[in-house]
Amino acid sequence: MKIKGKFAALLAATFLSALTAGTASAKDLTMAPGFAAGSTVSLGAEAFTSRVNELTDGEITFTTHDLTLLSVPQMLNGVRDGVADVGVVLPMVFAAQFKESNLIGDLAMMGKNAAAMAGATTEYMMTCDLCLAEYANNNVVYLGSGSTPDYAILSTKPFTSLEDIKGSKLRSPNATFNRWVENFGGVALTLPGNEIFEAVKQGVVDGALLSAGELYNIRMIDVVKHVTLGVPGGTYNLINIATVNRDTWQGLTEDQRQAMIDASAHAIAVTTVGYMTDATKAIEEAKTQGIEVHEASSELVQATADFVSEDLAQIATLAAERGVEDAETKIARFEELVGKWEKLMEGVEPTADNLSAVYKSEIFDKLDTAEFGM
Repeated sequence: MKIKGKFAALLAATFLSALTAGTASAKDLTMAPGFAAGSTVSLGAEAFTSRVNELTDGEITFTTHDLTLLSVPQMLNGVRDGVADVGVVLPMVFAAQFKESNLIGDLAMMGKNAAAMAGATTEYMMTCDLCLAEYANNNVVYLGSGSTPDYAILSTKPFTSLEDIKGSKLRSPNATFNRWVENFGGVALTLPGNEIFEAVKQGVVDGALLSAGELYNIRMIDVVKHVTLGVPGGTYNLINIATVNRDTWQGLTEDQRQAMIDASAHAIAVTTVGYMTDATKAIEEAKTQGIEVHEASSELVQATADFVSEDLAQIATLAAERGVEDAETKIARFEELVGKWEKLMEGVEPTADNLSAVYKSEIFDKLDTAEFGM
């Protein structure tokens, strides 16, 4: 009986140990998109959480708080401090913390192909030690960037010529686009996304430089009368759908980290394709609602191309002033990557599965899961 008792105790302990081992790595994490439910960014975040759950066979689950936990300006500090385990971080909002990363945001006017810009941006960042160090210094882990399509002008009056811009007030997303507006005699105002609708509605600005998809996402379709395509061009290509708290990341198993890496390739593809699809649908819907859709004049398009080329020197100078070393070389490298990714995307049907497959093979599959972010 004594031997049986010891055997029973040992068996119970073994069973308890096995049970604990099976559940110890199960985690319920918090995701904070910082955008409204149903928006393109929020759907990208949902794609990430769903794919992680699928790839880990339910080991990792998420509770998502679209707008109730952290706003966009609060996001970096919130994820850094563990208020959320994962969040959508827009580095352009955090200039002081991401001087290296934001060089790439400043170069957004190089591209017009959203799928290519997402790939070029993510590859640059994943192979830029100084960029990744910026994330580590803020106790977060970078997992890729989605992109909008090229920017248009959503406005209450037409903007098809150089004369139309002179003296007009336009909302701009960053300093590069500010310079574009000011180069042609306009007045640029930088406003956060949640203020654009009211600014246009109340006449604070005559229009906004945005992806056409924002006709839906922030309901610009309810206040604008005109959409001008072809200018200013460029994209918003630093939409970091899944930025992970570094302590959370390092508490995951290697397989769980791999699941997050694979899920992020999927999520940035979903986000990018979502923005592309939104833009196409929104333009067609705008036409049915009587909004005039214009093409910019050839003169304005050419003047914009000239501006983009000439502005690279200004971008390099400003980057150097904020402490970015050898900015010219970094700009040239990103320009090469944009060209590479534009070629890679030739003939690729822009679906989330197709883009995700290319992002994985070219970028994410090359990461060392055992070391990345550790």
